[in-house]
Amino acid sequence: MEYSAWLSLLWAIVNKLSFLAKWLFPFIAVVASVIWISWNRTKSPYIALAGSLLMAAGTVTRAFVPLVNSINIGSLQPYGDQSALVWFLYVYGLDFGNVLFSLAVVRLIVTLKFGKAN
Repeated sequence: MEYSAWLSLLWAIVNKLSFLAKWLFPFIAVVASVIWISWNRTKSPYIALAGSLLMAAGTVTRAFVPLVNSINIGSLQPYGDQSALVWFLYVYGLDFGNVLFSLAVVRLIVTLKFGKAN
């Protein structure tokens, strides 16, 4: 194979792995959060579970809702008679879920490093 063919194959593999990671990570995070809760019943695993469930709901919403309509009146808002909850999950679910999950992981790292109560 020529160099360009190998490069094209590499980018195709990277694209497939990225797609797989995008769809699997929220569900892996839910499982990890549930396991974390079974080991430690502090605030952090519950925050992680809330974030991972929000990510999973956003991912499922993006898979099954083809499109949501927004209107920009200073900020994005649902347009028409669509459900505000579905719109929120579609537009913001992954973002807010990632923030919550990341905050929980940061709390875990701080707790492990400095030994402070969680």
